[in-house]
Amino acid sequence: MISINKSFLFVHRGKSAGNSMTKILLPYCENARIYRYNSFQDGIRYFDVKDVKYKLRKHAGLREYYEAIPDHIIKKLFKFVVIRNPYERLISAYFSPNTVFEKGSAEFRNDEFINLINNQRTLRDFVCVDETDTYATHIDKYLRFENLTSDFQQLVTDLNLGRISLPHYNKSKKSKPWQAYYNRELVDLVYVRFHEEIDHFGYSIDL
Repeated sequence: MISINKSFLFVHRGKSAGNSMTKILLPYCENARIYRYNSFQDGIRYFDVKDVKYKLRKHAGLREYYEAIPDHIIKKLFKFVVIRNPYERLISAYFSPNTVFEKGSAEFRNDEFINLINNQRTLRDFVCVDETDTYATHIDKYLRFENLTSDFQQLVTDLNLGRISLPHYNKSKKSKPWQAYYNRELVDLVYVRFHEEIDHFGYSIDL
């Protein structure tokens, strides 16, 4: 999502408080519109977003923004993203209401979870424009999911958005703590794919 008037760009990674952030930031984003792309989405808690000017949907990576938006505009925008422990985020993605709706079941299956691991984009896919970029090349602020209330309040202060609070949308429907779904094989598979962000931001899991 982009706001020209408030000079920000929010990179929305799935299952990282993105819908909550989107609902709060939407009024500041001149060209963003809420869409419903399937019968599950109600347009309130579950929805998609599209920038009608630049033709970008809500899970666009930074490379897509750079390809669509002129350099003299995008270079001036304050860019931020919410990060979350990959081990926790992937379980949340598996039990996302929209995912459960599409599968028709909330039962946890190792093979389905492995498929999800292998098909989820990495943080690098979202925040880097080319292979030489680091996490700090373009992103001005990383908000941590585990500290989101305080990090978000600092963000709105930085952006001069006034006093606004963050709702909680699209909560996953898992029946156990997220750590309980892991075994050593799954932990290792997640680490192989997401080791860069796990190591960089100091994430871990206790079995």
